Amino acid sequence: MPLYTDNSLDLNEQWAFIALDDKADAKPMTATGYDDSKCERMPLGVWDFPKHHDVKRAMYRKSFTMPAKWTRGSIYFWLQIISGDPIIGKGQIYLDGEPLTEGAHYGGFELTSRLTPGSKHTLALDIRKTGALGGVRGDAWLSYFPEPDKKIDLAGTWQTTEDGLRYGEQVTLPGRWNDWRAARRTIQIPKSESGKSVFIHYEGINSLIGVLVNGTYVRRHHHGVGAITRLNITPYLRFGQSNEIEIVGGGKGELTSAALWLYKTPK
Repeated sequence: MPLYTDNSLDLNEQWAFIALDDKADAKPMTATGYDDSKCERMPLGVWDFPKHHDVKRAMYRKSFTMPAKWTRGSIYFWLQIISGDPIIGKGQIYLDGEPLTEGAHYGGFELTSRLTPGSKHTLALDIRKTGALGGVRGDAWLSYFPEPDKKIDLAGTWQTTEDGLRYGEQVTLPGRWNDWRAARRTIQIPKSESGKSVFIHYEGINSLIGVLVNGTYVRRHHHGVGAITRLNITPYLRFGQSNEIEIVGGGKGELTSAALWLYKTPK
């Protein structure tokens, strides 16, 4: 399959660690040109163990090079944990000296226009301890979603269920998701597409955690991690026949897009 190990970049290791005074101007340290060559290196994590329990504020910095093969698709930065906030304390993330965010939302930033193939960049995290511990308890990575060779739009009429047993109300999706247990529709994929890899790709609500494809459940995780779901459903499809697609989850929000993404399988 074409879309796994080559389409993520692990950012968890080899961060420069800089203990900061509470009133220090940290902005210069977030820039790409700042010299951190003499700084201690550590994995992204809780800094209190084994030796920094007295540090109340710190900067993590990491430089990285974008994969040269990421030429045609969307690129996202993630700092995520299964449940709760990944930053312990109050934090702000910088990319090449410019802030990405501050507050409780830390992941799922689309950075396609800023991260070009082969370019070099620096991430920095300025974190202030507010309790007994400080640092990060989530994972950091970049993800790459290659543009498909073809898309099949799933926009249209879907049938919803509140209990997973009785289907009734018909709604138009993408659109408002109103705490349904699931929504289903049928679609025919041309037989001529047989042999391609097919992914379902939908965006907008992190509580929609999987799909049923012709009765087989395919899930991404039992918790929501970001508002993008992308699942390989190739083995469960019937090319040239009718297929039932059922999005499974809950919660309320706006489902902004839903489509099948088709890729030619490398020989």
